[in-house]
Amino acid sequence: MSAQGIARGVVLAAAAAGMVWTAHAAPVRTSTGERLATTTSAVEATSLVCPGGAGSNGSTEVNATSSPESLTPFARESGGASARLESSSDPKAMSLERGGATVTEMKGGPLVVEATGGMAPGFAAAQISGGDGKSPLVARTCAASLNEAWIPVGQKGSSRLSTLVLVNSGSHGATVDIDVSSRDGDVAGAAIADKAVPAHSRVEVNLPTEAKNHDGVVVHVRSESGAVQASVRDSASSGSTKGEELTAQYAVPDTTQIVPAAPVTDGKTSVRLAAPAGRGAVVKLSALSTQGEASKDRVVSVPRGRTLDVSLDGLKGSTVAVRATSEAEIVAAATAPAASGSSADFAWAQAAPDIGPAAGTSLRGAGTGGDLVLTASAPQVRATVVVTTKDGKSTTQHVDVRDNAARRISVPKDASVWVTAPTKQGKSHLHAGIVLRTGSKSSDRITTLTLTAAPWMREQTALVAR
Repeated sequence: MSAQGIARGVVLAAAAAGMVWTAHAAPVRTSTGERLATTTSAVEATSLVCPGGAGSNGSTEVNATSSPESLTPFARESGGASARLESSSDPKAMSLERGGATVTEMKGGPLVVEATGGMAPGFAAAQISGGDGKSPLVARTCAASLNEAWIPVGQKGSSRLSTLVLVNSGSHGATVDIDVSSRDGDVAGAAIADKAVPAHSRVEVNLPTEAKNHDGVVVHVRSESGAVQASVRDSASSGSTKGEELTAQYAVPDTTQIVPAAPVTDGKTSVRLAAPAGRGAVVKLSALSTQGEASKDRVVSVPRGRTLDVSLDGLKGSTVAVRATSEAEIVAAATAPAASGSSADFAWAQAAPDIGPAAGTSLRGAGTGGDLVLTASAPQVRATVVVTTKDGKSTTQHVDVRDNAARRISVPKDASVWVTAPTKQGKSHLHAGIVLRTGSKSSDRITTLTLTAAPWMREQTALVAR
């Protein structure tokens, strides 16, 4: 065994009043008598991928944010952030300070957003378009690539167009298989096999027309030759108005799925369920109110090999959290239109992963504020929320989040927000998302942002003696 250290990314415990980490762990002895010592330190570089704007010239705002110094006292002072086209070696520098946020307009894609040195820990990025009020409001959290993704998306109808966006930020080409399932079962005519995604590239695939002839579509993307980032650009039109959403998988299939920021319009949200394991699932759905009401529970059955859309009615407020639990692994997402009037815009809210020690995002470029919704997958989680406005003023509040309700916190226009909670074995049991709405009743625009765990600390293990 080499004496060279082997690094791997980990998350560390976070206390409500500040982060707690271990600088050195006691050496351990392997079965062959070698002594290994482990140290932890802040990550020194991070790279996040965004699909970018539609087509070669589609414009999108890429925003980046850095966690407040009070949450990241271990970060070094020096460091920077940049955004670049994946095919370009010429990055656009971002003017970003610790605890701040910035936005940069980019065209085309895919996009890579990077942070180094002291800016790497507690770094988050998202892409947002439509903040100018001239087009549908669309947002997507920039994240890492996956080998497999299940993405609930689309509605039956000729006015709907779903475009799968595949990004390969790796140095080797990838081959992807695409399957589509629906309420009627597998849509054989929409399957695509062995789709090539060259290295450092983006490939856009319009889902075959057959997919639009079915309700409850879920797109399954699988790559065995390298991880890719998969998103679906879901577009709709109604007369002269248009709607659009860019959605993806953020939480892997599991027996519990939490959609923390499900949009509600006219007291309703629709939940789409699928059981990827190829067998049916009995699912308990709970709508967790942000208004202090008791949860609304419902038990449904997802048939084997099929998907299911469930309408949750009689809801108060503009957003709820949805928890889906089953003995089988499931996928869940929620959707709602922006308004019941002439607006064609709509939003998809995907299940959110555990935020780990911390997660954050910025609303720069959105043209509106939003509702942050926190949901717990443990009986009670103590969360710390830091909201920083565009002028640099921060407010901190401590919030108790219980598993039978959701907590809503308003985030002003152009503000950034960071959430932290204590962790155990890397998990905080806290999930977070934001619903953004803007416009008049007849021209409402809506989208959601899912918060994912920010890069934080790394653990390095090295041979110290035999």
